[in-house]
Amino acid sequence: MQIFPPPHNSKLITSDGYMSQEWLMFFNNLHQSLGQTVNEDGHVIPSQPTTTIEKIPADRVGNLVYDTTANVLKVNINGVIRTVTTAP
Repeated sequence: MQIFPPPHNSKLITSDGYMSQEWLMFFNNLHQSLGQTVNEDGHVIPSQPTTTIEKIPADRVGNLVYDTTANVLKVNINGVIRTVTTAP
């Protein structure tokens, strides 16, 4: 996944009425990053093998990842990696 910088603390619109170069770059990076994970079929969940998922830091609460080794969806809940299950 592409990482992009946080929003700038600068004017969005320049004195001539156009978007500033800093904000234009931010929105271009955001659009490109979202295009890699969100499409007409929905959101693409990042995929990792079990060995990599087990190394996710406990403080990364809320991370959602697809386990390619076990073929299951996992989430970090309160520092514990759990398999996402659904009711029948």
